Formats: sequence, C-alpha cells, structure tokens
Amino acid sequence: MRTDFLRRYSLAACLSLAIGSFSTPLFAQSTDNIPPSPPPTASPKNAVPTESVVKAEEGQDSAKLLTAEEIQQRLSTLESASIDEVDKRKATEFYQKALSSLSVIEQKQNDLAHFENLKASYEQDLKNNKEGLANLPSEVPGIDDGKTLTELEDELARREQAFVDLRSELEKANTLLKNRTDWLANYPKKLADTQLEFDRAKQESEKFSAAEKTGVVADAERASLKASEEALAKTLLVIEKRRQYYLMSGDLAQVRRDYRAKQVSLDEKYLATLREVVNQQRLADANQQASAAASAAAVQRPEAIAKLATANAALAKDQAAIVSKISALDKELTATKSQLLKVADDKKLSEERVKAAGLTEASGQQLRQQQELLPDNRGIAREIALRETEKSDAVYTQYKLLDQRNEIEDADLEARVAGILELVPADQRATAEQEIRSLLDSERKILDSTFDNYGKYVKNLNDLTAAQEELIRTTNEYREFIAEHILWIRSCSWPRLADLEPAAGALAWSLDPANWQAALTAFWARTGKSPLVVSIFALVLLVSLYYHRRLRVRLRELGEQAAKRTTSEFLPTFKALCITLLLALPWPALLAFVGWWIDSPLNESEFVRALSASLLFTALCLLRLEVVRHMCRSGGLADAHFGWSQAGLGQVRRHVRLLIWVGLPLVFWLTGLELQNVEKLWSSTLGRACYVAVMLIVAITCYRILLSHRSPFRQLWASHSEKGISLYTFWTPMVTALPLLLALLAVVGYYYTAQQLTLRLLQTAVLVFSLIVIGGLTRRWILLNRRRLARELAKQKRAAALAAAEAAAAGGETPAITSAELVEDSVDLVALGEQTIKLVVTILMFIGLASAWFIWGEMLPALARVDQWEIFPQEGVEDLLTWGQLLKFFLVVIITFVAARNVPALLEFAVLQYLPMDSGSRYAVTSICRYVLVAIGMVMAYTSLGFDGTSIQWLVAAMGVGLGFGLQEIFANFVSGIILLFERPIRVGDIVTLGEKTGAVSRIRMRATTLVDMERKEYIVPNKDFVTERLLNWTLSDQTIRIEILVGVAYGSDTELACRLLREAAAEHPHILKEPEPLATFFGFGDSALSLRLFAFISNLEKRLQTTHDLHTAIDKKFKEAGLEIAFPQTDLHIRSLPPDWHQQSSQHSQPANGRAAESTGSKT
Repeated sequence: MRTDFLRRYSLAACLSLAIGSFSTPLFAQSTDNIPPSPPPTASPKNAVPTESVVKAEEGQDSAKLLTAEEIQQRLSTLESASIDEVDKRKATEFYQKALSSLSVIEQKQNDLAHFENLKASYEQDLKNNKEGLANLPSEVPGIDDGKTLTELEDELARREQAFVDLRSELEKANTLLKNRTDWLANYPKKLADTQLEFDRAKQESEKFSAAEKTGVVADAERASLKASEEALAKTLLVIEKRRQYYLMSGDLAQVRRDYRAKQVSLDEKYLATLREVVNQQRLADANQQASAAASAAAVQRPEAIAKLATANAALAKDQAAIVSKISALDKELTATKSQLLKVADDKKLSEERVKAAGLTEASGQQLRQQQELLPDNRGIAREIALRETEKSDAVYTQYKLLDQRNEIEDADLEARVAGILELVPADQRATAEQEIRSLLDSERKILDSTFDNYGKYVKNLNDLTAAQEELIRTTNEYREFIAEHILWIRSCSWPRLADLEPAAGALAWSLDPANWQAALTAFWARTGKSPLVVSIFALVLLVSLYYHRRLRVRLRELGEQAAKRTTSEFLPTFKALCITLLLALPWPALLAFVGWWIDSPLNESEFVRALSASLLFTALCLLRLEVVRHMCRSGGLADAHFGWSQAGLGQVRRHVRLLIWVGLPLVFWLTGLELQNVEKLWSSTLGRACYVAVMLIVAITCYRILLSHRSPFRQLWASHSEKGISLYTFWTPMVTALPLLLALLAVVGYYYTAQQLTLRLLQTAVLVFSLIVIGGLTRRWILLNRRRLARELAKQKRAAALAAAEAAAAGGETPAITSAELVEDSVDLVALGEQTIKLVVTILMFIGLASAWFIWGEMLPALARVDQWEIFPQEGVEDLLTWGQLLKFFLVVIITFVAARNVPALLEFAVLQYLPMDSGSRYAVTSICRYVLVAIGMVMAYTSLGFDGTSIQWLVAAMGVGLGFGLQEIFANFVSGIILLFERPIRVGDIVTLGEKTGAVSRIRMRATTLVDMERKEYIVPNKDFVTERLLNWTLSDQTIRIEILVGVAYGSDTELACRLLREAAAEHPHILKEPEPLATFFGFGDSALSLRLFAFISNLEKRLQTTHDLHTAIDKKFKEAGLEIAFPQTDLHIRSLPPDWHQQSSQHSQPANGRAAESTGSKT
C-alpha cells in the first residue's frame, strides 16, 4: 500500500511540477541543513493548489482546498458575524489550524522544488568538487621573499580569518554528511509515522464528509481537515524526494567533505609556515636594530652623544627580547589552538559515537583512552595565573613607552639637537650635529617598533589566555561527558572459559624468573650508581627496627600515664601519636623505597615499571593498615587516650593483621596486572579474579567485626543507646554488603566502574578515619584543659577554705570546715559540654563534606544518567518522573532535615552568644532560621521533582482549600507562632500567666508553646491563645517582682516594733533587693488582729516561693524573741435565754449511755 501510494504521489508531483501551477516564487531552506540552491522559476499564480493530489489521482469529488486569502476573508467575515461566541471561537481555531497547514504546504512545495534543483545540479556539483579536489596542490606553496614585514603581517591576518571560515565550511560539510547518514537511518520510522498520520487524517476527513454537517463550525472544520490532509501528503512527497537525492548524492557529500578537509590541511600548513616567516622577519629586524644600536654605542664619541646611543642600544635590546617572546607565544598559541581543536573534535566524535552506537564496550574503551589523553587543567590554570603578572608588567611597560613616545613627539627636534650640542665640545660640534639627528631618528623608530611589538605581545598574551581558558572549559565538558557515561559501560564481558588462556599467560608473566631477575638487576644497577642512598636508608631502617620494642614499651607507659585521672597535659597524647606513626612506618617505607628505587625512565622492562608502581601503591595501603593496627594496641592511643572499647580494639587489630597477610599480597598482584601494558586481557581475567578475592576478604572482615553476635561493637552500641541497635542494624549491613556489591559489579563486567568506586571508597575510609582521630585528639585536648581548670578551681576553693579555718581558729571560733574537706580528693573527669561537642562535630562534618566533594566530584556527572531513567515509562509521554529526580528529592529532604536540626544550634553557639542578645532573642533568631531553612528545603524538594514555578499556584490553591476546611486552626497557630517570634510578647524563660495557668516558657514551636509550672508539669498551649487572649508576662520588660507578707498581731502589741522587725527580716534576707527598699505598714484594724503588711522586691520570680518561706520563718522567730503575739481568729458565744425544760433535757443527754458530757457554757475556737 505504501509503495503504491508513493508511486502515485510521485507521479502527481512530477505532473504538478511540469505544469508549474503548484510552484511558488519563494524559497525556504529545509530544516535539515540542506545546501542552498537557487529558487525555482516563479509560476504565474502565487497560490497553493485548489485540489489535493490524492483526490485528483482517485478522481473523487471533494471539497475545495481553500487558499490563505479565502481563509483570511472568512475570518474577517466571522468577526463581524452575529453568531454564538462558542461557535465563533471554535470556527476561528479551525481556520487558524488550516492556515498553519497551508504554511506547511507552501514550505513542502519549496522543498520539492529545492530537491529537484539539487538533483538537476548533482552532476555539475560533483564534477566541480572533484576538479577542485584534483587541482589542489600537493605541497604547500612557498612564501614570497620580496614582501615586507608589514605585507606579511597583513597577509597573515587575512589568511587566519579565511582559515576560520574554511574550518566553518568543513564543520558544515561534516554535519551535512552526518545528517544524511542519520536521516537515512531514521527514514523507515519517519515514513511510517508520517504515513500513519496521513491515514488518520484521511479517515477523519472521510468520516466528516460522510456526516454531511453544515454550519459555520462545520465549514471551518472541513477546511482544517482538508488542509491538514494535504500538508501530510506533501510531507510524504518531500520524504521520498529527499531519500532519492540522498541515495544518489552520497559520493557528492563525501567529495565535498574531502575537498574542504584538504583545503583546511593545506591552509593550516601554509599558515604555520607564514607565521614562522613573520616571526623570523620580526626577530631579524629587531636583531638588526639592536646590532646597529650596539655598534653605534660602541663608537668613541662625546658623553652626551654616547648616552643617547647607549639608550637606543638598550631599547633595541629590549625590543629584540620582546620579539623573541612574541615568537615563543605564537608557537604556544598555535599549539594551544591545535590542542583545543583536537579536544573539541574528539568530544564531538565521542558524543556522536555514543549517540549512534550506545554504551558499548568499544565506546567505553575509546572513552577511557581519551580520558587518559585529556590535558591537565590544573597545570594550564597555573600557567594562566603565572602569566597575569607577566601581562601586567608588559602593559605597564607599554604605557611607559607610550608616554616616552608622546614626550618625544611633543618636543621640538631642533631644541633637542641644540641642547645636546651644548654638551659637546666646541671643536666637535660641526660633525656631531648630523650624528645626533641620526641617533634621534633611530630612537624614534626603535621606540615606535618597540611599542608596537609590546602591543602584539600583550595581544598574544590575551589570545593565549583566552585559548587556554576555552581549552579548560572544553576539557571540563569532555571530562564530564566521559564521567557521565564511562561508569555505565561494561569494560569487559562475563567470565568465560576462554579467559583461562590469558589468565594463565598473566600468571606465567607474573612468576617468570626472568622478569624478577630484571627487577633485581635494575635495583643493583642503580645501587651501584648511588650506594650511599641505599646505605643511609638501610641504616635508618635497621635503627627503627632496633628501637621498635622500646617504642612499644614507651607507648604503653604513656598510656598508663594518660589513664590517670590526675593527668592534665596533652603532651603524652601527642607523643603517643608520634610513636604510633613511627611504629607503622618501617615496612611501608621499605616497600616504597624499593618501588621508587627500581623505577627509572631508562628502564625498558614493562614488568619492572609495573612492579615499581605496584610496590608504591601497596606501601600506601600497608601504611594505613599499620597505623590502624598500632593505634588499637593495648595501652595505645585509642585505648588509653581516646577511651575506646578494649574488646573492640583487639578484634580490629586481629582482623587488620589478617588483611595485611592475606589481602595485601592480592592487592600487590592486582595492581601490577592493572598497570602493565603487555596484554590488556590480563587485567580483566586474573586481575579481576584477584579483585573479587580481595573484596570477599574485606566483606568477611566487616562481617566479623560488625555483624557477628560476638562483635563488641554491636554490644557497645546496644548498651549506649536504646535506639542505637536499630541504627546499627541499618548501616552495618550496608557497609558489609558494599564489598560484595563491588565484587558483583566486577563479575558482570563493570570492572572499571568497580575499580573507580573502590579507590574513592578507600580514600573516603581514610578520610573518615582521619576525622575520627582528629576528633578524638580534639576531645582529649578539651578534656585535659577542662580537667586542669577544674583542678585550679579546686585548689582555689581549698586555699579559701583553709584561710577561713585559720581565721576562725585565731578568733577562738570553731572552724566551719572539717578535716575531711581538707584532704585532696582526686579530680573526677569533666564531661565535655554539649555545645563544645556540637561545635567540634560540626566543624569536622564540614571538613569531611568538603573533602568528600574533592574525592567524589569527578564521579558526580555519572549521576546525570540516573536522571534519564523514568520510574514508570510510558510511550509517547514526556516529562515523567525519573529516578534521578527522586534521588534529588530524598537528598534535599535529608540535607534540609540535618540543616534544620544543626545549623540553628551552630549559629547560636558560634555567633549569637557573642552578641548583646538575651536568651529569648537568640531563641527567636534560631527558630526563624530553622523555619527559613525548612521553607527553602521544601521549595528545592518541590523543584527537584521536575515542577517549575508556575506549578506552585496549584500548591497554593490546594493550601487555600485546606485552610478553608480543616487547616485554619493549624495555620492560625503557625502564623501566631511567627507573630510571637517577631513581636516577642513572650520569650523562652519568661514567667507568664494565661487564664489560670502560670509557668515558664520552655519552647515556642510551629504550632504550640510549652509552659512548665511550679510542679514541673508541661502544658501545651496553642500559639493562637497567646495572641487572642489576655496574657500576663511577669518578666517581659523587668524581671523584678514584689512580694507581700501579711501579718496580724494581737491588740495591744507595739506596732512600731513590729514594723521595725518586719523591715529587719527583709533587710537580712540575701534575695531582697536594697532598691526599692522594703516597706512595712500598719495596714488596719482587723476583727481579731492589728493588720501589718511587708512589701519587698526580689530579682526574679523563681526566688519567690523560697523567699516567702524564709521571710515567714524569720518574722515568726523575731516576733517570738520580742514577745509579740501573732493573733489568730477567735469567736465568743453568749447565751441570752434558755427553754424552761433545759435542765431536764440536759440531764437526759448527760446519761452514761451516750458516753459524753452535755454541759457547756461556751466555746472558744
């Protein structure tokens, strides 16, 4: 069906082109970078066809295809028509779609004509390009020796610009060739998709015609469907025409590309030759001027003239030097530009290969090779930084030369000549004037050329800096591209039986006696040349081994000294650290020295070079393990100084020894196989087997240390924290499974990826261990300082107590201090303050994060691939959620959580506590900081999922709906909390009364505030209550409060004495403020007592209860001593009349049966 369709439409297109009724005078270039061609001959009618080719071919009646003018006329009529607005809008939309389809039809018509012209001119274009390629010279043409330096420089500038244009044409030719190949590869899919769209459009059009709809909207929809069908038909014709041209013009595209490439090669060589000639000419002219000036300066002449000649010689010498620098910069600039072009071309080629072939082993091998060949950006950046000073000096010298030249130009030549002649003896002036004029003219010429050369020198410096910066940028982009893809590419296949042969070859090469004999020969050969170095190293090694036992004994002694609770010096800990490093150094130093000693640039043995590098790497690994092993000694640094668990340290020490004796030999063998260049298969066979074995040993070691039931770390973690065991069981399996995962990656073929991850994990482990040691040393230093301060404070207290005891004994009084208190007790260990620990941990955390960035920074681009993996892929649907977005979301949430918990505390500890702010203000700042961090984290988490800023309106709308229904109270409490933090009617630590509840404000959270009453009960009060209800803050502006004591004395007491005693009791209490003074008043006459009141002030509410108790006790004591009676309420009962039978009732109630006397004359209470 498709073939018949294309055949029929091709015939129709050819007929339409022959008639010329469908052609247009305008030409639009294709969007696929097709070379431009002259537009087709304009047809007499500038209109699109009135009937589609399909309908004309089938001979069926169909609706007319409207022109653009007709559609515009209908739109104008539609605007003024009085019809329903909905129908008007629908009709307008259909007509707009029809206009877009007509535009596509016009473009496709031009494309058809364009490809017809390309086909017609194909033979001539191919002939011209072949003749041009054949006529290109085989050798670079020579340089015209008769041209001056100025003409050569002008030609060089023109050629350089022409070379840039020629490179652009070559890039265009390469792009066209690549686009042609890509288009032909995608042709079947593009044709099938377009054919499917055409069939759908045709079915919709036929279905609409069968419905026989009428009306304005129906007419508009019919025009839209007709135009869309015609546009797709034209698109199918263009696809076929393009395919035909691409199939016939393959040789033309290749010849055109070869022609441009040959032109670029020849021009590049000619430019190199021309630059060399220009530089040589510049240097020759400068040397000639310098030689002439030097010769003139050497002639015996009067002092004034000799001075001028010497200045010209110095200036000419400076010019020769700067010209030489220009020549060197030209060569460096040319090399940099060539390197930049190579890196850019390699990058583009790699991108095209990966895009076309995918992530294959071949592309991975090519990327790894290119990664090794990339320029060193750090070295280039260092050169740019060093060149800045040189450029500044050159610019300064250029300005000096400019001022000097302007000064000469502004000066009067005759006056200068006359001034110099005055310094010449009279008998020589006649012959000296001409010489002076010649020297002044030479000065001006040399100065002009020197100034121009300095300008060229500064320009070359800027050009070189710009080229190197561009090289750095391109290299970084290429390195990021490689890092993004290389880790996801298999470096080798699964293990196969065929791998046994290269593995056997690797084993034979590793154990070959001839190779080891070559290594031994290299060692003795260099030893014979420098025996003193080997002798000194051997002597140092033997001395260190001799003192090895003494160092262990000394380490144990320092541990015993550090374990004493009275130790307050850090020096033993520092000595223990140094001894630990000395104990760990000898054997790694031996391996490193041997590896360095046998390495030589003149060494031709590949085995010796691999052995040297392997020994150096193994020495580094051994040094790290030895440091850990000696730190874990009994009485060593970790045991006696850091206080770590002895059982855990012993187990770590045993397993580290196992790694040294079993794992390191495999690492040594593995490294040698990786670094050799004899056979690459040795690395992926025997080397991979050694790697898997090492990872299994590491996994077993981690399991025994961390996960076994007898693990002391597991028991220690569980004993220190109730929740610790759950956290422990979360991360320890991950640490143990990590080596197994790396081994699995190596087995399935991602051996290079596993190696890179292993190296960075090893560096990360060293970083973490170093931070732990630094943290332990810092904690130890803080502890010893706190211990020393505690001892000094204890001594001061003891001295003060002894002085008080001596003073009391001299006065005949009994000492207030007992003899037991005079005994010097041992000072307890002082725990580190919580804020100090937070500061140390935070600083180490930032150091660790910064260092981890340098370790893992090169591998971060690889995570960009994760952002391309959709979680729920759906065909034809874009912008789906990816694993990378999900990973970013969780990462942002974790970072926000950690920052919200720690950054406010760090801010308060490091900054706020040193500012003139009270605790409530600091709490407000830290709370607002926490809210800001959470808000920023929420926005970043929201955007990390792929949402943009416009999508936030839906979130705001959802929040509005939530607020309207069930979240208004929560939102009101949140806003009230913000008001409390900014307006600060209450602060943390304030004593407030809200309703019937009184307590201290302990926390102000997002939703509620916590009050703690006198009974230590916590009340959770919504924030809105503090804003909407009446609130009493006892300590808002002044924490001073008044207490009132009520006292009643019996009638007849001395009230003046009682008031004086009240004032004395208040004055003697230490919590009563002197200002305002306590006040005692005779308040009034009560029913049973004379009422007195004592008013006194204390500094804060916390002392109120205790002060009130103390005052009551003191007042009672003073009143008893003064004989003042504290009155109490009493009631007198007076009986005015009794009933007549009162005596009989009284006798009845006084019978023994009821057991109590009934007679009573009154009661006193």
